[in-house]
Amino acid sequence: MTNSLLYNTPALLISFLLFCGLIIFHIFGFRVINYQKKKNPALVTTGIGPLEGALLGLLSLLLAFTFNKAASNYDTRKTILVQEANDIGTALLLCDLYPDSTRLVLRNVFKEYIVARINYYKAGFDEDKIQREILNASKISSKIWQHASRLARRGQSSKYHQRIISPFSNDSYLIKKINILSFLFK
Repeated sequence: MTNSLLYNTPALLISFLLFCGLIIFHIFGFRVINYQKKKNPALVTTGIGPLEGALLGLLSLLLAFTFNKAASNYDTRKTILVQEANDIGTALLLCDLYPDSTRLVLRNVFKEYIVARINYYKAGFDEDKIQREILNASKISSKIWQHASRLARRGQSSKYHQRIISPFSNDSYLIKKINILSFLFK
């Protein structure tokens, strides 16, 4: 997936260019008014105050809604990240309640899963890497699911396997939410 030029341009450079554009057009407008005054000295420049005020009011309202939406997206993404970290942490701690042979296997698979999720967040804006890490995390979570369901069928530590599975029942839901949010941040 290709991104636009504006999407790949640093925000500081965009801000600088917009500021320079504002200054240049302000000077241009000032010179046009001075030229018209020299050409016609009887020209009286009156501001269009009420119209300017209304337009600036609408612009500030639009800006406020934009910042509110950005803050809301950030808070939602942060909430999802914390929820996922808490679920993984809880499930990882519950691994200690299993017998040694099972605990070691589950902890190793959990370690792979955590690395995959960290790689997902480190992927940045690289769409291919993001999709690859989502697929990798899904494969690993299905491995954990298989281990826990195998233990459930055996009846081994039945009260713990239900708790270990519960964070991964939300895994695909969390990935869908994260994908939606990453689309919103574009």
